[in-house]
Amino acid sequence: MTQKALTRHLRRPECNGLVSRRVIPVSPIAVKYEITDLGRSLQGPFKALYAGRCITSPPSGSHGQASMSGAAA
Repeated sequence: MTQKALTRHLRRPECNGLVSRRVIPVSPIAVKYEITDLGRSLQGPFKALYAGRCITSPPSGSHGQASMSGAAA
């Protein structure tokens, strides 16, 4: 990932207070991103969502799609 792409992807979390951005005045200029307390507070819910997704994800292929259709019906 390029520096430009990384910066672009971190703009929204920065605006939402999830990460902080600090410019370090060296040559060349360096930027340090850190997760904020608010961002850390979301770690538990994100882990729970990921764990639930891993448990309920059907295997790839047509068999998994059939299982999902059957489960929803």
